[in-house]
Amino acid sequence: MANMTDSQYYQCIVVTSASVGTEIFKTHDLSFAEHSRTGFSEKTPYGGSGFFSAPYGDYWRFIKKLCLTELLSPKQLERSRAIQERELARFLQNGFESAKRKEVVDLGVELMKLTNNMLCKMAASTSCSEKGDEAERIRELMKDISSVGSKTFFGNMLGPFGLLAFWPSINYRLVPFLGL
Repeated sequence: MANMTDSQYYQCIVVTSASVGTEIFKTHDLSFAEHSRTGFSEKTPYGGSGFFSAPYGDYWRFIKKLCLTELLSPKQLERSRAIQERELARFLQNGFESAKRKEVVDLGVELMKLTNNMLCKMAASTSCSEKGDEAERIRELMKDISSVGSKTFFGNMLGPFGLLAFWPSINYRLVPFLGL
């Protein structure tokens, strides 16, 4: 097993047995816990020191614990039940109104609004999708992030050649988000 953050490419192990796979995860857990550096991580705000790109260590464990104990704990979810019920009632009301007007509704967009509003109100006491096009902008942003993320992951697997194939499209998509 190689530490994936130290090399320009990934080394892969193919395991065909569940018991051997479990043993590998147990004995090499730190190798799997390390987050790889991408070709553009220095261009991101704070140099890629956020939760998803932070190296496994004290900071990462602290942030994970904070998220699980404060934001997503059973006690916090129970405290947020009223928020969840209000947002669900609003979601259903909007659905009924659209049905009365015989409008076609994109449930994917509406469920994204519901999820965004619940999470934003639980975390920051504000709604993030009340404006008409804001949910669509968030949805497009998530699609772009997913696309860029998968391309950089694949590009990292190709080593230095990955930058040649993927850098122009990744750089083009990142510039508007990072304000570069």
